[in-house]
Amino acid sequence: DVALTILNLKRENVIGKSAAELALKNDLLRRLVRELVQPNEKEEPLKIYADNKESYFKVQYIPIHVTDDQKNGSQYVGDVILLKNITEFKELDSAKTTFISTISHELKTPMTSILGYADTLLTVRLQRQQQERALSYISSECRRLSRLSVKMLELTGLYETGEARFAPTENSVKSFLEDSRQLNLCRLKEKNICLELQCEPADLKKNFDKDLLLSLVNNFIDNAVKASADNSKLILAATAGKLMVRDFGKGIPAEDLDKVTEAFYMVDKSRSRANGSVGLGLALCKKIADIHGFQLKIESEIGKGTCVFIEW
Repeated sequence: DVALTILNLKRENVIGKSAAELALKNDLLRRLVRELVQPNEKEEPLKIYADNKESYFKVQYIPIHVTDDQKNGSQYVGDVILLKNITEFKELDSAKTTFISTISHELKTPMTSILGYADTLLTVRLQRQQQERALSYISSECRRLSRLSVKMLELTGLYETGEARFAPTENSVKSFLEDSRQLNLCRLKEKNICLELQCEPADLKKNFDKDLLLSLVNNFIDNAVKASADNSKLILAATAGKLMVRDFGKGIPAEDLDKVTEAFYMVDKSRSRANGSVGLGLALCKKIADIHGFQLKIESEIGKGTCVFIEW
């Protein structure tokens, strides 16, 4: 019964017929029979749509021999094709790969800031106050990296159970926006982009996990910088109901808007590979927004720019 389900065949249509005959009209059976004759050297798992989802099976061919006692020998009469469902292991392997890629993606921004300030200290003659400020940012980012490493380990829950431990506290939104800009100064200077801050009201306070939300905003800003021309402007703004980053770059095609928060989805694959993107930024942002109970939304128009925001 299981074999009939996997092969999408009916019992009354197979009894009395050979596998070779049935394979003529069944792609999966044809592949199984073909690989019996010409084994798959890579031994890749077989992908089958079963149980209303893509499932993966390991294929094993077990030869059948009938013993002839009178002739003191055996005769090969066929094979049993054994399919072992390894979908669960495949999904765990995919989750591991996703998590490793996510860690790499999330550590990139603070590392960029640390390297930027360190290079400045090494190559530019700064006044003592400027040196202390640069060292302060390096120290701050190193501490944030340490906290973020712990957070990222906890974020494994986002990919395995959809849950993660986090510690929301009350934060000054204006101070949070200033921290976000300061952490992205090196990235902004690369393209001479001005990041304008707006906070209304000025004394606005909100509850959130600061480290996780910094990751979210850094992703927003990083994407906006990539989409923007040199010497342009970005807006980082917050109100009682919304936190947003707006750019005035090339925009996102309408057909891609519903997909950009999917893991590994990239609007421009060639440019994304060139700048080291793996298509995880907005997917992670959505997870971070979800565990806070926020809604992530995107509005965009080709040639006029993009606004990515959370409603909180």
